[in-house]
Amino acid sequence: METSKKRRDNTMLKEREAVIRKAMIAFDAFIVAFSFFLAYFLRLHFHSFYRLDFIPSAQVVSGPPNHLSDYLVVLFVIIPLWCGILYLCGMYHSMRTRTIPEIVWIILKSSFFATLVFAFIIFLFDLEFVSRMFFVLFITAVFIFILLEKVAIFSVAHSLRKYGYNHRRILVVGKGRRAAEFINRIKNRPEWGIKIIGAVDDEPGRKISDFKDVKIIGILEDLPQIL
Repeated sequence: METSKKRRDNTMLKEREAVIRKAMIAFDAFIVAFSFFLAYFLRLHFHSFYRLDFIPSAQVVSGPPNHLSDYLVVLFVIIPLWCGILYLCGMYHSMRTRTIPEIVWIILKSSFFATLVFAFIIFLFDLEFVSRMFFVLFITAVFIFILLEKVAIFSVAHSLRKYGYNHRRILVVGKGRRAAEFINRIKNRPEWGIKIIGAVDDEPGRKISDFKDVKIIGILEDLPQIL
């Protein structure tokens, strides 16, 4: 019965993580689509926002872009492409123990590869209607909005964990130098939301009741019962 309960709890945890991951992918897909339409709107009305009146003969960009229906074909390709590259770069793994520079680096890598693949698709299928101005605006908008989204989620999640919400319980096995370093690291990073419920003594002959202020709750042979 205990084994069945543990399996149920493990399944529920995995299901919750899967739901969160799908929600993040769906929201990123929305951001890509929003950036796409924003880039098209800015490109369409570019001359209304920016004019080189002091150089009358200069033409900043060519005329208006193709109709939106032509661009929609690209949209249905670029959404799964961008989300897929974010997934491959590790964006949808747990951000619990990550840092903001690590998240920024993942977004930079994703943007770089997405730009290369997008440009290759335009070249391969000879999509001349996709203007360079639209291309730059779109890539820039996706990068900025996804970066802002991830940093906001990261900051909110870490703040909630500092106050004890959404924490994970772990058990430390052993009481050597590496275990001590690990416990110190966990205690110094409350924003990770990791709660040490106890330690397991791998040398029970010492008769120690606590280790680094963590209570010893059993020995190795007690692991099945503790879990």
